[in-house]
Amino acid sequence: MAIAVRGGAPVTNIASGTNPISVTCTGSQQPQSGDVLLIVASNNYYLLSNITTPTVGGSTSGVNGVPNGTADAGTNNAHLKAYTYVVGSTGDLTVSETESGTTDEEKALIVFVLSGVDITTPVDDALTGSGTATTSPVAPSVSPTASDSYLICHFNTGVSGGNASTPPSGMTEAYDISLVGLMHSSGAVLQLVASGATGSKTFSTNSSQPYTSLSVALKTAGAAAPEQFYVAWTYQVPPGITPMGFGVPYPTDYTVLALPLTIDSTGATTTSGSASVTATLALVVTGSTTTSGAVTLTQVMVTTATGTTTTSGSAVLVQTIVVTASGTTTTSGSVTLSQASPINATGSTTTTGSAALGIVSTISASGATTSTGTSAVTLQMALSATGTTVTTGSANVVQTMVVTASGTTVTTGSVSLTRVTPIVVTGTTVTTGTADLTIAAIVTFSASGATTTSGASSLTQQMVVTATGSTATSSTTTLSQTMVTTATGTTVTTGTALLGASLGLTSTGATVTSGSSALTRVSSLVATGSTVTTGTVTVTLLGSLVAAAVTVTSGSATFTLKGVLSASGLTVTTGSGDLVLVLAAGHVYARPGYAEAEPNRAYTGAPGRLYASADPRTYTGQEGSA
Repeated sequence: MAIAVRGGAPVTNIASGTNPISVTCTGSQQPQSGDVLLIVASNNYYLLSNITTPTVGGSTSGVNGVPNGTADAGTNNAHLKAYTYVVGSTGDLTVSETESGTTDEEKALIVFVLSGVDITTPVDDALTGSGTATTSPVAPSVSPTASDSYLICHFNTGVSGGNASTPPSGMTEAYDISLVGLMHSSGAVLQLVASGATGSKTFSTNSSQPYTSLSVALKTAGAAAPEQFYVAWTYQVPPGITPMGFGVPYPTDYTVLALPLTIDSTGATTTSGSASVTATLALVVTGSTTTSGAVTLTQVMVTTATGTTTTSGSAVLVQTIVVTASGTTTTSGSVTLSQASPINATGSTTTTGSAALGIVSTISASGATTSTGTSAVTLQMALSATGTTVTTGSANVVQTMVVTASGTTVTTGSVSLTRVTPIVVTGTTVTTGTADLTIAAIVTFSASGATTTSGASSLTQQMVVTATGSTATSSTTTLSQTMVTTATGTTVTTGTALLGASLGLTSTGATVTSGSSALTRVSSLVATGSTVTTGTVTVTLLGSLVAAAVTVTSGSATFTLKGVLSASGLTVTTGSGDLVLVLAAGHVYARPGYAEAEPNRAYTGAPGRLYASADPRTYTGQEGSA
């Protein structure tokens, strides 16, 4: 667990002529069991020896001087001493330092309350410095052995002081306190990411003064074992059974402890190799998690990541009940999630390799989801995307109950959805490759907004297909074995549109097909608005065809074995052939009269006239007569 300053800043006090000088750590800076206090006591006059060991909670017990932690700029000048203290129990603590000798000078007391510090050896390395009058006091270089130590740098002036300073480059100011013209003290912090020399750190002040300084690198606690709970089970062995070579029988009862239940990480977690978590009930990460190798989570009940999670290798989550990511999740390798119940992503999710999700109950993505490789979702109950979903490779969704996309969905490769019950799209859906929806038993396919497919679109064995808004297909559209297809708005197909074995097709608005349109075994076809076909229209085995408004076919139109043909608006057919009607017994209506049709009679007709040329029995008619 990374080192953190409770309350975000140390507790400080600077005073003139006060003895003792003290601070109380409380509220957000209240020490917790296992915390470490870093105490810096300083003065600006008299002697270094005037500074005595401070008390914590009224006692000096457990207060230890920092190795190399004293600095002396000389008599009647700046001095400092640094100490550490390991907190035994949670609660408010008062730290007090009582000087000896003459005590009317200015003095300061700074107390950092730190979590995540190694309580056995808190200090990785420390060093002090001092200097004559300058506006650039320097904290010396230290050389920690660990790569994740926490650096604190400090300076205080002697004799007199300014009232403002700038922290060293790359560091964050932790405090800047002063008694104007008398004493000035400032400090800065830095989370280190490498071992070895830190280099000296230079402050900048608004007054040239002599000073003392301190650099201390605090050691991060090792991967602290979280509070563990265990599942125990007992099994029995019949009495009298003895191990080979021994005369002592086995005990009759054995108890085995296993399955750590909770792992909590607060702050920044970095793994430069691979990370593997097995048989854990809950994995909770708060802050930043970075893994440069592979991450494997097996039989983890709940995985929660808050902040930024980065995996530069591959991520594998197997038999996980809940995976929740809040913030930014980036995987530069492949992501595999198997037998996970719900997956919730809030924020940005980016996968530059492939993403495979198998046997997952619910997937919800809120924010931006980007997959630059292949995205495969298999055996899911519900898939919901809110925000922007971008797949630059292939997207495959197989045996999924519900797919819901709200926002913008863009796929530059191919999209395959197989055995999906309902699909609901709200917003804009763009597919530049191929879109296939197969055996979806799709009770409902709903598109609200604009749906654009620049490649081929195929829907097979769907119950209901509903498009609200604009639907554009620049290549081939195939709908097979669809019960009901409803288009509200504008439907444009620049290639070929094929609808096979459909129960009902309803178009409200404008339907334009610039290629060929074929409808086979469609029970009912209803067009309300304008229907324009510039190529060929073929309709086979229709129960009824109803056109309300204007129907224009500039090529040829063939209607075969229909029950009833009704045109309540204007029907115009232009091309090399006539309108060909091959009917079973039924009616042909031509504003407002009709002609009776017998089986296997072929009728051709110009507007307003019907006549038979393929049978000795010839019918001719104008409007109102046959």
